[in-house]
Amino acid sequence: MSVEFLLGPAGSGKTFRCLEQVRSLLDKAPEGPPLVFLAPKQATFQIERRLLLEFGVGGYHRLQIVPFERLTLFLLERLGITLPESLSEEGRVMVIRSLLLRHGAELSAFAANAQGTGFARALSGWLRELQQHQGRPASLREIAGQTETPTGLRAKLRDAALILERYEAWLDERKINDPDVAMPLATETLKRELSQSTDKPIGWVWMDGFAELTPAELTLLEVVVRASEGATLAFCLPDSQPGSPEDIDLWCNVRGTFRSCFARLSGATPRPPRVRCLPEDFFQTRFAANPILSHLESQLAKTSPQTSQAPDERLAPHLQLWSCANPEAEAELAAQVILQHVQEGGKYRDIGIIPRSLQGYASAYARVFRRYQIPLFIDQRAAIGHHPAIELIRAALRTLAGPWSSSDLFAILKTGLAVQDHSAADRLENLALRQGWTQTQW
Repeated sequence: MSVEFLLGPAGSGKTFRCLEQVRSLLDKAPEGPPLVFLAPKQATFQIERRLLLEFGVGGYHRLQIVPFERLTLFLLERLGITLPESLSEEGRVMVIRSLLLRHGAELSAFAANAQGTGFARALSGWLRELQQHQGRPASLREIAGQTETPTGLRAKLRDAALILERYEAWLDERKINDPDVAMPLATETLKRELSQSTDKPIGWVWMDGFAELTPAELTLLEVVVRASEGATLAFCLPDSQPGSPEDIDLWCNVRGTFRSCFARLSGATPRPPRVRCLPEDFFQTRFAANPILSHLESQLAKTSPQTSQAPDERLAPHLQLWSCANPEAEAELAAQVILQHVQEGGKYRDIGIIPRSLQGYASAYARVFRRYQIPLFIDQRAAIGHHPAIELIRAALRTLAGPWSSSDLFAILKTGLAVQDHSAADRLENLALRQGWTQTQW
């Protein structure tokens, strides 16, 4: 078994080499043990599309291009393990909300916010992250008891330990599993399978696009690599010497993840992993024809970047800076630039918009782009309560149960599932607001 790490900056050919290996293995043996390509959830479709269009692969069923969550379910199915009954994400939030009500008097830091809107969901996400990093109530209390821990953090850690402890007791009492039980279960089952057989159930493993891995994901990766014929793991690291001391820079998280993977796999494989550092030659990357963007990429992570010597007229086609008053104005400007790009022969799928945070921007971009009929995908989870069908059911039940308000009636009309003429619904709503109609007048 051979394990190879590919290190290099963006555009240096890491993904290309991985996909070339995939194509070569599929050409040699369309049948055989499954091949696993690990990628972040939002990147799986792009990798599938690129493999089919650029590498001439007509189709496949041996390859699995999956994130860690789908890999877990795939392994459980292959191993013949039925996932135990577990809470859904919404059920988990409901249980935590109930525990906050029941044990609110025992809390200190969370006491004031325990009944606040959205606090149970936020706490659920925090506890999930703790569990993914194998945090236990005892370890949280131990950290809270250390003298160097800030006072405010101590109280939060004790409260989190209390809720986590009560949550685990609630699950044990009812013989129900946590939603995050699947990954450890798949890891332990595959590990037990390897101890009983020398066969390799997985053909090859690739991983690309990850900056950080939780301890649970790292453990699963180690076992999956041990169960395979070989592995190729790619990390976006421009350092030519990955073993140099860590600095606090743009790449410190990726560097730490690479070192953790290397240390884990060094003890799990017969031969030490190989490390291939791809050359940091910006004239051979995706920006080879664009010296301005090539210069920006080369200087991005440097503490003392060099100023580009290009005159202003050379910057204009590639880099433009605009100042806008608010997110709405930014969305309007982006829409104009995109429409001009498409009119000149560009494609929507080649365009990406990267805000610092989606908060305050997602709704503005969705509203403006809908007006200009520009297709838009926003990479964030949407609460199921905002789904038109769910909103229709809720508003209809409120209207039937009464007493209801005009907002309930118009919530039904605006879902798009009750009437087809949206402009008529808008005119009726404006008339109702102008006349001040109440339930009796309706």
